[in-house]
Amino acid sequence: MSYSLLDLRGLILHALHSGSDPDARLIDGKFVNSPAHCVINFLDRHLLPITEFHRLNNIVAVRDAGNEYRKAIYPDYKAHRKAISPAMQDAVNCAQQAVGRLLDGLGIPSVWVPGVEADDVIAHLCQSLSASETLVTVNTRDADLIQLVNDTTLVIQCDEIKKGIETGDLTVLPRHIALYKSLCGDSSDGYKGIPGFGPARFKKLIELYGLDGLDELDQAVRDMDFKPVRDASDTQPALQFLLDHKEAWRQSYLLAQLHPELCKRLVWRKRLPSAEKIKRLFADLHIEEMWPKVEGYLPYRILVDQSNWLAIKEDVQQALSESTIVGFDIETTDQLQHPPFQAAATGSYVDMLSSTVTGAGFTLGRNLDATLYLTFAHAGSNNLHSLH
Repeated sequence: MSYSLLDLRGLILHALHSGSDPDARLIDGKFVNSPAHCVINFLDRHLLPITEFHRLNNIVAVRDAGNEYRKAIYPDYKAHRKAISPAMQDAVNCAQQAVGRLLDGLGIPSVWVPGVEADDVIAHLCQSLSASETLVTVNTRDADLIQLVNDTTLVIQCDEIKKGIETGDLTVLPRHIALYKSLCGDSSDGYKGIPGFGPARFKKLIELYGLDGLDELDQAVRDMDFKPVRDASDTQPALQFLLDHKEAWRQSYLLAQLHPELCKRLVWRKRLPSAEKIKRLFADLHIEEMWPKVEGYLPYRILVDQSNWLAIKEDVQQALSESTIVGFDIETTDQLQHPPFQAAATGSYVDMLSSTVTGAGFTLGRNLDATLYLTFAHAGSNNLHSLH
């Protein structure tokens, strides 16, 4: 089994702002594409390619819900980013809402943690899934998540499988990315690292101490235990330089590091897939031509009888074998009510003595994504019209 995690905000913004749209609006001096363009782009560039490797119910969209932790450490975190106007924010909100409707209609769950960035939630999910050796693919526009690359986690950033961060002739391995950013800073997030430290000096550290030495530096700043660095600093000016700025180093490391431990209470949003919802969304956006691309991913109703049971028997058995639990419900009628029972009963009741079973439903599948309804006593009807 494998899962695909979507770093949702970055993918939506990329879908909104990339490509040309004849329906783009002029906002704050620049053309901004429409929600319809965003949904088309999101489907074609970020969602449908994933379905070649993952079923829709194994895709999870991860949402940003604040950055309280890093703001508390460094109040200027991301403060350098230019505030957008209400009109631009409205355009972004409309695009996010349209993609949200798309995810709901396709039955793709989304998850977030109040006050926590999506990066940390993704790190938590990867950590949890890797414990069972589950393969995970992370789809993002953010290089920070390359830290997660390991034997069970693949990171695709900007449509490329990443094995590290490349800057000039330097490749920073995933396990050293937090260390690299803690020393060199991160201009996109607005923190500077150690003054005067850049890629060239980081490369020099590799030449002096090797990758094992970087592992030891990472461990020292992670644990706030600088004694091993101090013990070696008498003959190593480069290490003494780090110690002279250890407070800034530690602060930047906390900003660069992913924090799965922040995810104490995950909030999930999951809706049943609905062809009607998708058709309504596409009609609202006037992109009905997209329907054939998603039609095959949505549930459908089929009457099973002797004529086709053998054809779908294996599908039912496969769904049953993948089920960790099976939901069961029966439908009854009590049209032959027992008068003494009816007279003695108060409020709502089921007359078990006179009830007749008219149907039974089983919900099954790996993610409870299939329902099998057996009709026993629906006279004159197969009851197909009433299934949702």
